[in-house]
Amino acid sequence: DCVGCAGDLEDNQAYGWIDNWEYNMKEKENCTERGESMSEPNIVFIVIDALRSRNLSCYGYDKKTSPNIDKIAKDGILFENAYSTTNATDPSLTSIFSGKFPRHNGIINHGERVKSDEIEIIKRTKLLPEILKAKGYITIGLDWIDRWHKRGYNYYINNCFFNTSYKSKNVTSFIEKLAINFRNNILERFPVSIQSFIKSFYDKFIYRTMIVGGNNEAEIVTDNAINLLNKHKNEKFFLFIHYWDVHTPYNPPVQYVNYGRYRNLLKTNEIDAKKLLYDGAIKFVDHNIGRIFESLEDLGVLENTLLIITSDHGESLGEHEIYFDHHGLYEVSIKVPLIIWYPKFEPLRIRAMVQHVDIMPTILELLNVDESAYNLDGRSLLPLIRKEVDNFRSYIYVEENYACSKKCIIKNNFKYIFASSVNDAFCRKCKKIHGGVEELYDLNSDPEEIKNIAKEEKEVAEELKGDLLRVVKQLDDRRRRIERVIIQDRIRKLGSLGKI
Repeated sequence: DCVGCAGDLEDNQAYGWIDNWEYNMKEKENCTERGESMSEPNIVFIVIDALRSRNLSCYGYDKKTSPNIDKIAKDGILFENAYSTTNATDPSLTSIFSGKFPRHNGIINHGERVKSDEIEIIKRTKLLPEILKAKGYITIGLDWIDRWHKRGYNYYINNCFFNTSYKSKNVTSFIEKLAINFRNNILERFPVSIQSFIKSFYDKFIYRTMIVGGNNEAEIVTDNAINLLNKHKNEKFFLFIHYWDVHTPYNPPVQYVNYGRYRNLLKTNEIDAKKLLYDGAIKFVDHNIGRIFESLEDLGVLENTLLIITSDHGESLGEHEIYFDHHGLYEVSIKVPLIIWYPKFEPLRIRAMVQHVDIMPTILELLNVDESAYNLDGRSLLPLIRKEVDNFRSYIYVEENYACSKKCIIKNNFKYIFASSVNDAFCRKCKKIHGGVEELYDLNSDPEEIKNIAKEEKEVAEELKGDLLRVVKQLDDRRRRIERVIIQDRIRKLGSLGKI
C-alpha cells in the first residue's frame, strides 16, 4: 500500500507511485501547527548534482545553457564565489542540510564508504527538513539516496521512474525502467564490497548503451513536484528537488543535444564530445526549473516563495587529468552555483566568499528560528543580501575523503591543498597522485590552478598549512564532543541492563 506521509523519522519508508499517494490527514494534524501564519515563505530548494558554476550562462559561460536559471539569477541574488564543503554527494548534502562541515556532522565519506560510527553521529544532528516539519511545513523530498537524507520529510520520493508520465511504453522502456530501478533502489541492498563493481558495470554497459538519448529523469521529477505543489498550494511547504541529470553519464533527451554531432566528435575528441552532453543535460534541467517556476506562478504562491538553486559539487571535464568526475579539490569540482530568489530581496551579485553551510542559518534567520540550539558552523547570508556588510568569510575550507584524502583552504586569493601522506594523496580512481601531496595556487594569476607554487612560496604555504590544521582541529573537537555523548549514552544503557 503506497502512502505519502510518514510519522516517525525512522519509519519513513513511504515510497511509491505519486498518483496513488494520499496525504494522511490525521498525521498532518499531528505534525503541523495550523495556527502559524502563512507569512512564513514556502521554500523550494533545488540541488543540481555535479553542476559546476562556470557552465552556466549567468556565471559567464559563452554558451546559452541556462536561460531560465539566468532569468531567476537576474531577478535574484547570485553568489559569484560559492563553495561546497566537499566533492561527494553524501557529505555535501549532509553539510547543506545540517549547516555543519563534514568533520563536525560526522559524514565525511560517501556511498559504500560511509561507516556506522558516522551514522551514529549524524543521528545526533537536527537536519533542516526536521526543523521545518516541526514548524508546520509540509516537507517534500524528491531524491533517491535515502538513508539519513530522508529524515524529516512528509513525502520522500525515491523511485520516480515508476510513474505514469514515463514516455515510452514499449518493451525496451520496460527493461530500461527495471535497470534504473535496480541502480537507484536495489543496489544498496548488496554487500558494500561489491557495490562499486556493480555500479561501474551498470553505468558503463547498461545505462549508456540502452538509454542513450532516452533519459527523461528531470521531466519525471518535475512532474512529481508539480503534482505535489498542486496538492499543497494552500499550505506552507518545503520542496527539495535533487536533479541528477548533469551527473555522469550525461544523457539528456535528443532535443537538448545533437547526438549526430556527438558521435562524430567522439571519434576525434572525446572530451569535447562529453562536454556537449554535459551542456545538453544542463539545458534539460534548466528547462524543468523553468517549469517549476512557472507552476509556482500559476498556483499563485510565487510571491511567498523562497527559491534556492545550487549544486552539491562541481565536475571535472578533463581538467587536471580528471575525466568526467568530481574528485580533486580544484575549482571545477568545489566551486558551485548559488542563487537565491525571493520577492523581498533586491537583485544583487555578491562577490564575497560563501559556503554551503551558510544556507541553513540564512533560512533559519529568515524564519526567526533561534539557531543557537543547533551549533551550526555556517553564518546567515542575510547581512550580505541586505548590504550591511561587504566581507563575509576570511577563508574557505573544503575536504575530500572518497577518491583520496585531502583538505584545502582558500585565503587571500591563495589556495593550499594538503594530504597528510603519500597514501592519502593517492587517487583510488585514477591510480595516481593529482598535483602532489602539497599544492599552492595563486587564484588571481592562475585561476585554472596550473602551476603549483608550494616550493617557491614556502612561507605562504606554511602559513596556510597552519591555518588549515587549526580549522581541522576545531571541527574535530566539535565532533568529539558528540562522540563523547554517544559513548556516555552507551555506558548508561549497558549499566541499565546490568552488563557493567
